[in-house]
Amino acid sequence: MLIPTLLFASPSIVSGLLDGSLVRYGGVVREAATGRIVKHLAEAPGLTSLLMNAPVSPESVINALGHQATHRKLEVLQQTATKILGLSQVAAGASVLNLGVSAIGFTYMHFRLNQLQDSIACLEKIVREGIQDIQQKLDALSGQLAYLQALAVQSRAEILLAISNLHRALFIQSLAKLQAELVSLHRFPEASPRDALKALAEARIFFSDQAHQIPVERQAHCLLLGDIALKGWAVSLAAESQLLLKHGYLQDAVDALDFEVPRFRELSERWCAALLPADRPQLRTAYTYTAPGFAGHISSERIQRIARLSPFDRALTPEQRFLREKNLSVEFQMTYFQELDKSWYLSQAALAEYLDTLSELAERLESLQSFAHLCRELNQADPYQLIPSEPQSLYLLSAG
Repeated sequence: MLIPTLLFASPSIVSGLLDGSLVRYGGVVREAATGRIVKHLAEAPGLTSLLMNAPVSPESVINALGHQATHRKLEVLQQTATKILGLSQVAAGASVLNLGVSAIGFTYMHFRLNQLQDSIACLEKIVREGIQDIQQKLDALSGQLAYLQALAVQSRAEILLAISNLHRALFIQSLAKLQAELVSLHRFPEASPRDALKALAEARIFFSDQAHQIPVERQAHCLLLGDIALKGWAVSLAAESQLLLKHGYLQDAVDALDFEVPRFRELSERWCAALLPADRPQLRTAYTYTAPGFAGHISSERIQRIARLSPFDRALTPEQRFLREKNLSVEFQMTYFQELDKSWYLSQAALAEYLDTLSELAERLESLQSFAHLCRELNQADPYQLIPSEPQSLYLLSAG
Protein backbone atom coordinates (compact mmCIF):
# COMPACT_ATOMS: atom_id res chain seq x y z
CA MET A 1 0.00 0.00 0.00
CA LEU A 2 1.34 3.43 -0.95
CA ILE A 3 0.62 6.44 1.20
CA PRO A 4 0.95 9.82 -0.52
CA THR A 5 2.61 12.21 1.89
CA LEU A 6 3.94 15.33 0.17
CA LEU A 7 6.49 16.50 2.73
CA PHE A 8 4.92 14.58 5.58
CA ALA A 9 3.44 11.20 6.36
CA SER A 10 0.26 10.38 8.20
CA PRO A 11 -0.10 12.02 11.64
CA SER A 12 0.98 8.87 13.47
CA ILE A 13 4.21 8.65 11.44
CA VAL A 14 4.95 12.35 11.88
CA SER A 15 4.24 12.09 15.61
CA GLY A 16 6.55 9.09 15.94
CA LEU A 17 9.37 10.85 14.10
CA LEU A 18 9.00 13.92 16.26
CA ASP A 19 8.80 12.15 19.62
CA GLY A 20 11.66 9.78 18.79
CA SER A 21 9.70 6.52 18.81
CA LEU A 22 10.37 6.33 15.06
CA VAL A 23 13.69 7.20 13.42
CA ARG A 24 14.81 7.64 9.82
CA TYR A 25 17.64 5.24 8.99
CA GLY A 26 18.84 6.05 5.50
CA GLY A 27 15.85 5.48 3.26
CA VAL A 28 13.57 3.75 5.77
CA VAL A 29 11.65 4.66 8.91
CA ARG A 30 12.26 2.27 11.80
CA GLU A 31 10.96 1.78 15.32
CA ALA A 32 13.60 3.27 17.60
CA ALA A 33 13.22 0.57 20.24
CA THR A 34 13.26 -2.52 18.05
CA GLY A 35 14.78 -1.43 14.73
CA ARG A 36 11.78 -2.88 12.88
CA ILE A 37 11.15 -1.25 9.50
CA VAL A 38 7.85 0.61 9.46
CA LYS A 39 8.02 2.30 6.06
CA HIS A 40 10.32 2.63 3.06
CA LEU A 41 10.94 6.11 1.66
CA ALA A 42 10.26 6.60 -2.04
CA GLU A 43 11.05 9.91 -3.66
CA ALA A 44 10.06 11.71 -6.83
CA PRO A 45 12.36 13.69 -9.18
CA GLY A 46 14.31 16.48 -7.56
CA LEU A 47 13.05 15.92 -4.03
CA THR A 48 16.41 14.90 -2.58
CA SER A 49 17.98 18.20 -3.59
CA LEU A 50 15.03 20.15 -2.20
CA LEU A 51 15.12 18.34 1.12
CA MET A 52 18.91 18.44 1.52
CA ASN A 53 19.00 22.18 0.86
CA ALA A 54 15.62 23.18 2.28
CA PRO A 55 15.54 26.32 4.44
CA VAL A 56 14.48 25.82 8.02
CA SER A 57 11.27 27.84 7.88
CA PRO A 58 8.06 25.95 7.01
CA GLU A 59 6.93 28.83 4.81
CA SER A 60 10.07 28.55 2.69
CA VAL A 61 9.59 24.82 2.21
CA ILE A 62 5.94 25.33 1.27
CA ASN A 63 6.97 27.97 -1.26
CA ALA A 64 9.65 25.68 -2.70
CA LEU A 65 7.25 22.80 -3.20
CA GLY A 66 4.04 24.74 -3.58
CA HIS A 67 3.77 24.18 -7.31
CA GLN A 68 3.98 20.45 -6.66
CA ALA A 69 1.43 20.41 -3.87
CA THR A 70 -1.47 22.58 -4.93
CA HIS A 71 -3.94 19.68 -4.90
CA ARG A 72 -3.13 18.45 -1.38
CA LYS A 73 -2.97 19.94 2.11
CA LEU A 74 0.07 19.75 4.31
CA GLU A 75 -0.81 17.87 7.48
CA VAL A 76 1.76 19.66 9.60
CA LEU A 77 2.44 23.30 8.81
CA GLN A 78 4.90 24.15 11.56
CA GLN A 79 7.49 21.44 10.89
CA THR A 80 9.70 21.01 7.85
CA ALA A 81 10.69 17.71 6.26
CA THR A 82 14.31 18.42 7.14
CA LYS A 83 13.36 18.53 10.82
CA ILE A 84 11.01 15.55 10.78
CA LEU A 85 13.37 13.29 8.84
CA GLY A 86 16.52 14.52 10.58
CA LEU A 87 18.03 15.97 7.40
CA SER A 88 19.07 19.34 8.79
CA GLN A 89 22.77 18.43 8.80
CA VAL A 90 23.16 15.32 6.67
CA ALA A 91 26.65 15.36 5.14
CA ALA A 92 26.44 16.51 1.55
CA GLY A 93 28.80 13.73 0.50
CA ALA A 94 26.07 11.18 1.23
CA SER A 95 23.93 12.68 -1.53
CA VAL A 96 25.70 10.56 -4.15
CA LEU A 97 22.89 8.13 -3.31
CA ASN A 98 19.21 9.03 -3.34
CA LEU A 99 17.44 9.48 -0.03
CA GLY A 100 14.75 6.94 -0.92
CA VAL A 101 13.91 4.50 -3.69
CA SER A 102 13.73 6.43 -6.95
CA ALA A 103 12.91 5.49 -10.51
CA ILE A 104 15.34 8.17 -11.74
CA GLY A 105 18.21 7.17 -9.51
CA PHE A 106 20.66 6.74 -12.40
CA THR A 107 20.27 10.35 -13.52
CA TYR A 108 20.65 11.67 -10.01
CA MET A 109 23.74 9.58 -9.23
CA HIS A 110 25.38 10.75 -12.47
CA PHE A 111 24.73 14.35 -11.49
CA ARG A 112 26.27 13.87 -8.06
CA LEU A 113 29.31 12.00 -9.38
CA ASN A 114 29.88 14.78 -11.88
CA GLN A 115 29.86 17.23 -8.98
CA LEU A 116 32.34 15.02 -7.17
CA GLN A 117 34.75 15.01 -10.12
CA ASP A 118 34.45 18.79 -10.46
CA SER A 119 35.12 19.07 -6.73
CA ILE A 120 38.36 17.09 -7.03
CA ALA A 121 39.63 19.43 -9.77
CA CYS A 122 38.52 22.47 -7.80
CA LEU A 123 40.13 21.16 -4.61
CA GLU A 124 43.47 20.79 -6.37
CA LYS A 125 43.28 24.39 -7.58
CA ILE A 126 42.28 25.72 -4.14
CA VAL A 127 45.02 23.85 -2.32
CA ARG A 128 47.70 24.91 -4.82
CA GLU A 129 46.70 28.55 -4.49
CA GLY A 130 46.33 28.37 -0.71
CA ILE A 131 43.27 28.90 1.44
CA GLN A 132 42.93 32.40 2.85
CA ASP A 133 40.28 31.60 5.42
CA ILE A 134 40.02 28.10 6.90
CA GLN A 135 36.47 28.85 8.04
CA GLN A 136 35.14 29.65 4.59
CA LYS A 137 32.61 27.17 3.28
CA LEU A 138 34.39 26.41 0.01
CA ASP A 139 31.15 26.49 -1.93
CA ALA A 140 33.04 25.57 -5.08
CA LEU A 141 33.41 22.05 -3.71
CA SER A 142 29.63 21.57 -3.88
CA GLY A 143 29.78 20.13 -0.38
CA GLN A 144 31.17 16.86 -1.68
CA LEU A 145 34.61 17.27 -0.11
CA ALA A 146 33.79 19.89 2.48
CA TYR A 147 35.24 17.81 5.33
CA LEU A 148 38.71 18.68 3.97
CA GLN A 149 38.26 22.40 4.55
CA ALA A 150 39.51 22.21 8.14
CA LEU A 151 42.39 19.93 7.19
CA ALA A 152 43.60 21.52 3.97
CA VAL A 153 45.89 24.20 5.40
CA GLN A 154 47.88 21.76 7.53
CA SER A 155 47.88 19.04 4.90
CA ARG A 156 48.33 20.76 1.54
CA ALA A 157 51.15 18.47 0.44
CA GLU A 158 49.22 15.38 1.54
CA ILE A 159 46.11 16.40 -0.38
CA LEU A 160 48.06 17.16 -3.56
CA LEU A 161 49.72 13.75 -3.27
CA ALA A 162 46.31 12.15 -2.78
CA ILE A 163 44.93 13.84 -5.89
CA SER A 164 47.96 12.59 -7.83
CA ASN A 165 47.29 9.09 -6.49
CA LEU A 166 43.65 9.36 -7.54
CA HIS A 167 44.79 9.72 -11.12
CA ARG A 168 47.52 7.08 -10.86
CA ALA A 169 45.12 4.54 -9.34
CA LEU A 170 42.66 5.08 -12.21
CA PHE A 171 40.04 6.41 -9.79
CA ILE A 172 39.14 9.29 -12.08
CA GLN A 173 38.98 7.04 -15.14
CA SER A 174 36.78 4.58 -13.28
CA LEU A 175 34.47 7.34 -12.06
CA ALA A 176 34.16 8.63 -15.63
CA LYS A 177 33.33 5.14 -16.89
CA LEU A 178 30.74 4.72 -14.15
CA GLN A 179 29.21 8.06 -15.07
CA ALA A 180 29.06 7.06 -18.74
CA GLU A 181 27.07 3.96 -17.84
CA LEU A 182 24.66 5.99 -15.71
CA VAL A 183 24.09 8.41 -18.60
CA SER A 184 23.52 5.49 -20.98
CA LEU A 185 20.99 3.93 -18.60
CA HIS A 186 19.09 7.21 -18.50
CA ARG A 187 19.11 7.69 -22.28
CA PHE A 188 18.23 4.12 -23.19
CA PRO A 189 16.05 2.82 -20.33
CA GLU A 190 14.64 -0.04 -22.40
CA ALA A 191 17.96 -1.27 -23.78
CA SER A 192 19.39 -4.64 -22.78
CA PRO A 193 21.04 -4.31 -19.36
CA ARG A 194 23.77 -6.84 -20.14
CA ASP A 195 26.65 -4.46 -20.94
CA ALA A 196 25.65 -1.98 -18.25
CA LEU A 197 25.46 -4.69 -15.60
CA LYS A 198 28.91 -5.93 -16.59
CA ALA A 199 30.38 -2.41 -16.37
CA LEU A 200 28.68 -1.68 -13.04
CA ALA A 201 29.87 -4.97 -11.53
CA GLU A 202 33.39 -4.18 -12.72
CA ALA A 203 33.25 -0.72 -11.12
CA ARG A 204 31.85 -2.17 -7.90
CA ILE A 205 34.65 -4.73 -7.64
CA PHE A 206 37.32 -2.14 -8.47
CA PHE A 207 36.18 0.44 -5.93
CA SER A 208 35.59 -2.20 -3.26
CA ASP A 209 39.11 -3.54 -3.74
CA GLN A 210 40.62 -0.04 -3.62
CA ALA A 211 38.62 0.86 -0.52
CA HIS A 212 40.04 -2.13 1.33
CA GLN A 213 43.63 -1.35 0.29
CA ILE A 214 43.69 2.23 1.58
CA PRO A 215 45.11 2.55 5.12
CA VAL A 216 42.42 3.39 7.67
CA GLU A 217 44.24 6.38 9.12
CA ARG A 218 43.39 10.01 9.81
CA GLN A 219 45.95 11.43 7.37
CA ALA A 220 44.33 13.72 4.82
CA HIS A 221 45.49 11.69 1.81
CA CYS A 222 43.99 8.49 3.27
CA LEU A 223 40.72 10.30 3.96
CA LEU A 224 40.44 11.59 0.41
CA LEU A 225 41.36 8.31 -1.26
CA GLY A 226 39.05 6.37 1.06
CA ASP A 227 36.22 8.82 0.46
CA ILE A 228 36.35 8.49 -3.33
CA ALA A 229 36.68 4.70 -3.19
CA LEU A 230 33.78 4.28 -0.76
CA LYS A 231 31.51 6.61 -2.74
CA GLY A 232 32.38 4.86 -6.00
CA TRP A 233 31.66 1.51 -4.35
CA ALA A 234 28.32 2.72 -2.99
CA VAL A 235 27.14 4.24 -6.27
CA SER A 236 28.16 1.30 -8.44
CA LEU A 237 26.49 -1.16 -6.02
CA ALA A 238 23.31 0.91 -5.84
CA ALA A 239 23.14 1.38 -9.62
CA GLU A 240 23.78 -2.31 -10.29
CA SER A 241 21.15 -3.38 -7.76
CA GLN A 242 18.56 -0.93 -9.07
CA LEU A 243 19.14 -2.15 -12.62
CA LEU A 244 18.78 -5.77 -11.53
CA LEU A 245 15.52 -4.93 -9.78
CA LYS A 246 14.23 -2.94 -12.74
CA HIS A 247 14.70 -5.93 -15.05
CA GLY A 248 13.26 -8.46 -12.65
CA TYR A 249 16.48 -10.10 -11.47
CA LEU A 250 15.28 -9.94 -7.89
CA GLN A 251 17.39 -12.73 -6.42
CA ASP A 252 20.54 -11.41 -8.08
CA ALA A 253 19.92 -7.98 -6.58
CA VAL A 254 19.36 -9.49 -3.14
CA ASP A 255 22.53 -11.60 -3.44
CA ALA A 256 24.68 -8.63 -4.50
CA LEU A 257 23.39 -6.45 -1.68
CA ASP A 258 23.57 -9.19 0.94
CA PHE A 259 27.22 -9.73 0.04
CA GLU A 260 28.39 -6.13 -0.30
CA VAL A 261 26.38 -4.12 2.24
CA PRO A 262 27.79 -5.85 5.37
CA ARG A 263 31.31 -5.40 3.95
CA PHE A 264 30.65 -1.71 3.35
CA ARG A 265 29.37 -1.26 6.88
CA GLU A 266 32.28 -3.19 8.42
CA LEU A 267 34.82 -0.99 6.65
CA SER A 268 32.87 2.16 7.54
CA GLU A 269 32.89 1.11 11.19
CA ARG A 270 36.66 0.66 11.04
CA TRP A 271 36.96 4.22 9.75
CA CYS A 272 34.72 5.39 12.55
CA ALA A 273 36.85 3.69 15.20
CA ALA A 274 39.96 5.32 13.72
CA LEU A 275 38.57 8.84 13.36
CA LEU A 276 36.68 9.42 16.61
CA PRO A 277 38.56 11.74 19.01
CA ALA A 278 41.46 9.76 20.47
CA ASP A 279 43.13 12.34 22.72
CA ARG A 280 41.98 10.28 25.71
CA PRO A 281 40.22 6.89 25.91
CA GLN A 282 37.16 8.55 27.49
CA LEU A 283 36.71 10.70 24.37
CA ARG A 284 36.57 7.79 21.93
CA THR A 285 32.84 8.04 21.49
CA ALA A 286 30.42 9.87 19.23
CA TYR A 287 29.03 11.63 22.29
CA THR A 288 32.23 13.64 22.65
CA TYR A 289 30.64 15.81 19.95
CA THR A 290 28.12 16.98 22.57
CA ALA A 291 30.89 19.12 24.10
CA PRO A 292 29.97 22.83 24.26
CA GLY A 293 32.77 23.71 21.85
CA PHE A 294 30.99 21.82 19.06
CA ALA A 295 27.74 23.77 19.48
CA GLY A 296 26.74 25.21 16.13
CA HIS A 297 29.03 22.84 14.25
CA ILE A 298 27.52 19.40 14.92
CA SER A 299 23.79 18.76 15.27
CA SER A 300 22.25 16.19 17.61
CA GLU A 301 20.96 14.26 14.57
CA ARG A 302 24.50 13.98 13.23
CA ILE A 303 25.75 12.72 16.59
CA GLN A 304 23.07 10.01 16.62
CA ARG A 305 23.94 8.88 13.09
CA ILE A 306 27.63 8.63 13.99
CA ALA A 307 26.74 6.77 17.19
CA ARG A 308 24.88 4.18 15.09
CA LEU A 309 28.11 3.64 13.13
CA SER A 310 30.48 3.72 16.09
CA PRO A 311 31.58 0.30 17.41
CA PHE A 312 31.93 1.98 20.81
CA ASP A 313 28.37 3.33 20.92
CA ARG A 314 25.95 1.42 18.71
CA ALA A 315 25.11 -1.28 21.28
CA LEU A 316 24.65 1.03 24.27
CA THR A 317 21.41 0.76 26.20
CA PRO A 318 19.66 4.05 27.10
CA GLU A 319 21.02 3.72 30.63
CA GLN A 320 24.59 3.15 29.40
CA ARG A 321 24.30 6.08 27.04
CA PHE A 322 23.07 8.32 29.89
CA LEU A 323 26.01 7.25 32.06
CA ARG A 324 28.48 7.86 29.23
CA GLU A 325 27.13 11.35 28.59
CA LYS A 326 27.21 12.10 32.31
CA ASN A 327 30.85 11.03 32.56
CA LEU A 328 31.69 13.10 29.50
CA SER A 329 30.10 16.19 31.03
CA VAL A 330 32.64 15.84 33.85
CA GLU A 331 35.43 15.33 31.33
CA PHE A 332 34.44 18.54 29.54
CA GLN A 333 35.16 20.48 32.74
CA MET A 334 38.75 19.22 32.96
CA THR A 335 41.49 21.77 32.40
CA TYR A 336 43.04 19.99 29.42
CA PHE A 337 39.70 19.96 27.59
CA GLN A 338 39.06 23.63 28.20
CA GLU A 339 42.50 24.48 26.80
CA LEU A 340 41.84 22.88 23.43
CA ASP A 341 41.95 25.59 20.76
CA LYS A 342 39.48 26.35 17.99
CA SER A 343 41.50 24.47 15.36
CA TRP A 344 41.02 21.23 17.33
CA TYR A 345 37.26 21.68 17.31
CA LEU A 346 37.22 22.54 13.59
CA SER A 347 39.29 19.50 12.63
CA GLN A 348 37.11 17.23 14.76
CA ALA A 349 33.98 18.75 13.20
CA ALA A 350 35.44 18.02 9.77
CA LEU A 351 36.04 14.39 10.73
CA ALA A 352 32.50 14.20 12.11
CA GLU A 353 31.18 15.24 8.70
CA TYR A 354 33.26 12.49 7.12
CA LEU A 355 31.82 9.92 9.54
CA ASP A 356 28.31 11.22 8.96
CA THR A 357 28.76 10.56 5.24
CA LEU A 358 29.81 6.98 5.92
CA SER A 359 26.93 6.39 8.33
CA GLU A 360 24.35 7.81 5.94
CA LEU A 361 25.72 5.89 2.94
CA ALA A 362 25.73 2.61 4.91
CA GLU A 363 22.13 3.16 6.01
CA ARG A 364 20.95 4.12 2.52
CA LEU A 365 22.53 0.95 1.12
CA GLU A 366 20.89 -1.08 3.89
CA SER A 367 17.59 0.57 2.96
CA LEU A 368 18.04 -0.53 -0.66
CA GLN A 369 18.88 -4.01 0.64
CA SER A 370 15.62 -4.08 2.61
CA PHE A 371 13.69 -2.85 -0.44
CA ALA A 372 15.21 -5.62 -2.57
CA HIS A 373 14.12 -8.21 -0.02
CA LEU A 374 10.62 -6.71 -0.02
CA CYS A 375 10.48 -6.88 -3.83
CA ARG A 376 11.53 -10.52 -3.78
CA GLU A 377 8.91 -11.34 -1.17
CA LEU A 378 6.23 -9.60 -3.25
CA ASN A 379 7.61 -11.17 -6.46
CA GLN A 380 7.13 -7.81 -8.18
CA ALA A 381 8.29 -8.12 -11.80
CA ASP A 382 9.05 -4.40 -12.05
CA PRO A 383 9.46 -3.10 -8.48
CA TYR A 384 9.67 0.50 -9.61
CA GLN A 385 6.06 0.35 -10.72
CA LEU A 386 5.35 0.56 -7.00
CA ILE A 387 6.54 4.15 -7.05
CA PRO A 388 3.80 6.62 -8.03
CA SER A 389 4.83 8.89 -10.86
CA GLU A 390 2.20 11.60 -10.82
CA PRO A 391 2.59 13.93 -7.83
CA GLN A 392 6.19 15.06 -7.46
CA SER A 393 6.55 14.42 -3.77
CA LEU A 394 7.70 12.10 -1.03
CA TYR A 395 5.98 8.79 -0.33
CA LEU A 396 6.14 6.06 2.24
CA LEU A 397 6.02 2.52 0.95
CA SER A 398 4.59 -0.07 3.30
CA ALA A 399 7.15 -2.42 4.77
CA GLY A 400 5.07 -5.46 3.95
